[in-house]
Amino acid sequence: MASLMLVVVAGAAAEAPPPAEPIIHPVTTDHKALINGHTIAYQATFAESPLGNDPAHPVATLSSTTYLRTDVPNVASRPIIFAFNGGPGASSTPLHLHGLGPRRIVGPDQGHKESYVADNPYSLIDVADLVFIDPVGTGLSRVLPGGDGHPFWSPDGDAKEVLGFIHQWLDKYHRERSPIYLVGESYGGYRLATMMKLLGDQRIQGLVLISPELDPSASDEAKGNDQPYISNLPTMAAAAWFHNKVDRRGLTLDAFVRHAEDFAAGEYATALQRGDTLAPERLTDVARKLSGYIGLSVQQIVTAHLRMSSEEYLNDLLADKDLRLGRLDTRITGPLNARTPKGIPTNDPSLVVSQNVGITDHYFRSELSVPTSRRYIPVAFDVNAAWNWSDDKAGEQGWRFYVNGAPFIGAVATKQPQMKVLLVGGLFDMATSWYGARYAINHAGIPTDRVTEVAFDAGHTVYESDDNLKRFSLLLHGFVEGKKNP
Repeated sequence: MASLMLVVVAGAAAEAPPPAEPIIHPVTTDHKALINGHTIAYQATFAESPLGNDPAHPVATLSSTTYLRTDVPNVASRPIIFAFNGGPGASSTPLHLHGLGPRRIVGPDQGHKESYVADNPYSLIDVADLVFIDPVGTGLSRVLPGGDGHPFWSPDGDAKEVLGFIHQWLDKYHRERSPIYLVGESYGGYRLATMMKLLGDQRIQGLVLISPELDPSASDEAKGNDQPYISNLPTMAAAAWFHNKVDRRGLTLDAFVRHAEDFAAGEYATALQRGDTLAPERLTDVARKLSGYIGLSVQQIVTAHLRMSSEEYLNDLLADKDLRLGRLDTRITGPLNARTPKGIPTNDPSLVVSQNVGITDHYFRSELSVPTSRRYIPVAFDVNAAWNWSDDKAGEQGWRFYVNGAPFIGAVATKQPQMKVLLVGGLFDMATSWYGARYAINHAGIPTDRVTEVAFDAGHTVYESDDNLKRFSLLLHGFVEGKKNP
């Protein structure tokens, strides 16, 4: 489960921070950016918040970057977006410097040989204030000398850490009455859902779930669990369509995937429910139909008893070309038997891990004037490896064998009729499948008229291309501005 959620963001392995650097006090700078055709003035504040039971002896820190538009007459009614990524162990970098923030990393392009930071015309700063959160061990957050990060490296510990920060932020800025939106990507979706069970009386206007992991139990390809095979089938169909391994039947990608979804939820699911009692002739018939969607041979599917694991599929679809598919994005391919890169526990060809994170460091030190010599950590593989899933309990009845955070969202939705949910995902994402995320949300008890679901022709990071970023931005603008069908 942890390895699945690791592959969410490009970055470098964690480096041990210098032990002597003191906690950074809040630093505020003034800026202007061209957003959606208009010049927006805003303030940026970087803060490193101490964590621990004893204020005099903090054990770790959480860092955040806040962007406040400065020409707003009625601040109290202005929406606030709190955003975080996943991992666990990933910083907010993708959402912060590629998606929602007022500045973004772009290029290289015709005018630049290397990547650079420019105004983000698709930022949400024009309609909402933005707060990007980096949990312990990511970004510039850290475990302090003599401290311990393990209390924060678990579902409940992590959710309490982030929710506590949000409460402190609202109190500090006197924004308790502002409409609050929470944005969680990948494992950030599970963080967001876990926060809902700890929410108390805090009102939430909206939740944005981006390629979220919500129901880890339903994605666990364990013997006897049929749901992951149902959830992954539409993603496999999208990959087979893209790589021309099936007869497209004259259908567009969206239409082909919809047909695959109907088959997955109907005839395929019924056959899986039969288990070992499925008649041989029925097994062959369903395998033949399944082959027409996912591009593998009928015999291979029969041998697997209709249950093709995601890893097997990624390795087998293009094995005749000595290629494997990416888990984060099945459109991307790499050598079939590629060795796992040093320090990275996956050989996913769609995970681009750069050791050059200097541009992010430069942004924080030069543009935001953060006084530090430490490197910004986009993704900390050691945090992911240290994650303790077993702290997620069901009270006195012991361990919660079914690990699903989505019902916590449903419970809050029933109590807060104003809360709405936006779910987005990529059709080519095998890490957190689009069908699986929808299945979790559609079984969480959330009133359907308050849920908007939008699929992207994309992998795990739905806003990766300029076209998809523009669409993503319009979608979120409409969601925050209260348009019925954004």
